[in-house]
Amino acid sequence: MKTIKTTIIAILLASAGSLAGQQEFDQTAYLYSAGSKTSVSTKSVTVKENYSAKAEFTLSFSQAASAFGNANFEHAAKLYESAAALSPRSIESHVGAGVSRYLSGNNALARIHFISALKLDPDHAESHFGLARVQIETGDFADVCEHLRYAVAGGLEEARAVMDQYCDETQAEARGDYRDF
Repeated sequence: MKTIKTTIIAILLASAGSLAGQQEFDQTAYLYSAGSKTSVSTKSVTVKENYSAKAEFTLSFSQAASAFGNANFEHAAKLYESAAALSPRSIESHVGAGVSRYLSGNNALARIHFISALKLDPDHAESHFGLARVQIETGDFADVCEHLRYAVAGGLEEARAVMDQYCDETQAEARGDYRDF
């Protein structure tokens, strides 16, 4: 009988995860055994994942990747942003939105997404590289070399060529930028 009670409580708590939009709730489970009603009070339960939101995130992310692959960067950016809104701690969504915004010419939004990704993981190589590219594009060379160094340290070899182009002493002198040396 104890196994049945445990199973019923588990089913009740698991079904709480499918309640759309509900983050926290109080629940009392009523179990019936041998014709008598037994009340089992449970503590406040926090629902960690909303399964429909998880499916929505997966769909948005995969559609974004498809749009990106078809060079539809504006549409990809919107879909990556939807995915980031559904899962704000998804570094990949922020980076995807950042790259898509950069490629569609919206450097201001690209910068926001790369910075959001770096807040989640300060060593994320792709985010550093993306932010460096945005800064180069907008003429803001203040931290470019630092971001490129992180990108190279993170294994992005394509960042090395950009770093060689923008972070050697000759290039910095031509720009009038001496802060990196």
